[in-house]
Amino acid sequence: MESNSFQRYLESLHRDYAGITSGAVASYIPELLRADPAWFGIALVTVDGHVYQAGDSRQAFTIQSISKAITYGLALEDQGIEKVLRKVDVEPSNRRARCGGRRNGDARSWSALGRHRCRFCCHLSGAGLSAAGIDA
Repeated sequence: MESNSFQRYLESLHRDYAGITSGAVASYIPELLRADPAWFGIALVTVDGHVYQAGDSRQAFTIQSISKAITYGLALEDQGIEKVLRKVDVEPSNRRARCGGRRNGDARSWSALGRHRCRFCCHLSGAGLSAAGIDA
């Protein structure tokens, strides 16, 4: 892709989706209640550092649950997949974790993306949060 094609694509996406107003703000998350639901921004950063943006991409916002995926990525980058997978499984729905968390004596957490499992990833990534009983 030529350099400006990223920008044109983001602007096209923004134009196509900015008018969608269906849905509701999660009222149980106070920070989201303070945000304007009309804000919509897209940003893309390439591996070589180029930044492309459209819409409200410079508006400060709360990342909520997406922080779990970012933390999992940091743990993978810092420790490598083998070490992370010794502590955290990859079942993505978190359904089983809510129903008991472990399977057949497996000591690993079911999902990196569940709230409590994210703490394991923080510990593994060196993010400063320690999970009791977990040896990175």
